[in-house]
Amino acid sequence: MDNLSTEKEPKGPILGIIVIILLLIVGGVYIFLNQKNASLSGEMTATTPPSDIDLGPESTSTEATAVKQEINATNLNNLDAGVNDIQTELNTSAQ
Repeated sequence: MDNLSTEKEPKGPILGIIVIILLLIVGGVYIFLNQKNASLSGEMTATTPPSDIDLGPESTSTEATAVKQEINATNLNNLDAGVNDIQTELNTSAQ
């Protein structure tokens, strides 16, 4: 008889591959569900984008006197108007 002994094949690599595939699937589902929940709970209220805030007159001149006049004419009174809204949204989403 020529080596008719039954040799068992190692099952470790096959089980390792199966475990890795299962972990990848579970991780993918977890990430998918978290992104879906984050998009549903993270709906922002409509606020004025920073580009729509009127800061005053703007010029295209690069001369120092023109730039200084533009800085002095810039309206910075309502620059932080949206900060309170953002803080309120962050506080409500954290709870």
